[in-house]
Amino acid sequence: MASIERREQKTKTVYRVRYWAGRRNKNGNRLYDYSEWTDKRKNAQEFLENLGQRRIRKSTISSVDEVLDTWLEICEKEGRDGRNTVRPGTIKRYKSITKVARSYDWNGSPSEWEKEDIRNFRGWLLRTQTRDKAIRVMSYLTSAIKECVDQGLLATNPASGITIKRDKNSDTEIVIPTKQEVKAILWAAERLHTHSNLQIQRSWEKYYPIIINAYATGMRPQEYLAVPDKAINDNSIKVIQAIKEEGIVEQVLKSRSGKRTIPIDPALLEPTIWYMKNKWMDNPHRLIFPTSKGTVQRRQNFYRRAWLPLMREAGLGEETSNRSGQINFKPKYVPYVLRHFFASMQIENDTAKKRLSAKRIQRLMGHSDIMTTYNIYGHLIEDEDSEIDEAIRSTMLI
Repeated sequence: MASIERREQKTKTVYRVRYWAGRRNKNGNRLYDYSEWTDKRKNAQEFLENLGQRRIRKSTISSVDEVLDTWLEICEKEGRDGRNTVRPGTIKRYKSITKVARSYDWNGSPSEWEKEDIRNFRGWLLRTQTRDKAIRVMSYLTSAIKECVDQGLLATNPASGITIKRDKNSDTEIVIPTKQEVKAILWAAERLHTHSNLQIQRSWEKYYPIIINAYATGMRPQEYLAVPDKAINDNSIKVIQAIKEEGIVEQVLKSRSGKRTIPIDPALLEPTIWYMKNKWMDNPHRLIFPTSKGTVQRRQNFYRRAWLPLMREAGLGEETSNRSGQINFKPKYVPYVLRHFFASMQIENDTAKKRLSAKRIQRLMGHSDIMTTYNIYGHLIEDEDSEIDEAIRSTMLI
């Protein structure tokens, strides 16, 4: 894998390029070479971009299928640019998305592609796919061609610099609930937690602290369902593991930035601490909120057993009926909405204090790329009601 590393030394900054020059050891493993620059990163970047052309081997790649298969194999077996290998579930999604690029009628072999060919493909994507899917297909193809260049299988990457921008006015923009709606969600969780029906009450001994944690930390569902006991401190929760696939917990997170410590009001930690002291059961992953069998909760089960009743209790959704007269409930929001609300509140609070730090928001949310933070959470909630934490603290009945 070709990559650039920045190394800070006492008197200078060194940019080190790591690349494979085609040599292998007796076991068949790659032997990597290194080149260093002490002036500017752009010189290392130029070396990296021209690397493929300097060491190009006779390529056996003659189709888009081979380009994409090479990339998928590297993602699955080696990991790209020094990262972890890609999870099987993610590889499955990659393969599904790349079917679009495979179905396009390409002009010539990959070694003959020019920027005009990639622009034509981009135009076809925008005519035949949703913008969101077109963005992903274009991104994957660019990465796949770059990988082949890094491997010395192609000389240049004609897709470099050709992107599809997200439409700011598209329907895919996230929806953030109002503060009144979030209050309704939290009050509904409190009512279910203290319900007169003992079966509901017992279920919500577990679900109530999970909902509070989701609201107070902005964790992803696969993170807050997998929180272990050692992640809880007096005023913070550490994100150190997550659900990799349904039923499987992984301590190595998707990216290095995913492992983080999130400050939390000690009062909002009380439901979790109570549950740990009174209801916790030993289990292989030391999960705070496992199933009765000691395994991780499946996200679909959590959605069906906790989230849907919560939305119904909060009055955030609508009843629908099918042709047979069966009544179904369609919630207004999905569990991710509490993560979006948390991020927007962080941005709003920082702005009010005139100390907005996108890096701090990025760190709290566990984004590997600052542009993800800007693209998703750049807008603020206009309402400036700040009563919500106090309202929740006043309703703690543990």
